[in-house]
Amino acid sequence: MTNDIAVGLRININEAEKLKRTYGAAFEGMVNGRDEVQINQAGGNTKTIPAKYISEIIQPRCEEILGMVRKEVEACRGYELANCGMVLTGGASLLKGFDKMAESLLGAAGQTRTAC
Repeated sequence: MTNDIAVGLRININEAEKLKRTYGAAFEGMVNGRDEVQINQAGGNTKTIPAKYISEIIQPRCEEILGMVRKEVEACRGYELANCGMVLTGGASLLKGFDKMAESLLGAAGQTRTAC
């Protein structure tokens, strides 16, 4: 996700990681459309963008990751057991709305926990 943000906004990895942690959300709709963020682009240029651009980059990657998780759990024939609850870890699991997206895409409503 961080690399996608860096490439999409033409910024360095450190700036992309900071933006992801500060303004990122799994659902683009969770971000106030009027909020703006100042970014430092390559070459020293500063630019103001809508904060929702960050989540527009993140959302498809979150959906892709959760789709891969579902396929792996199904391939292990553990989906029936996992459907009772799952624990997702890693930095992406801390994104605003990631838990709700996981519940929706993995079919574990109200039973998905996230932790870093």
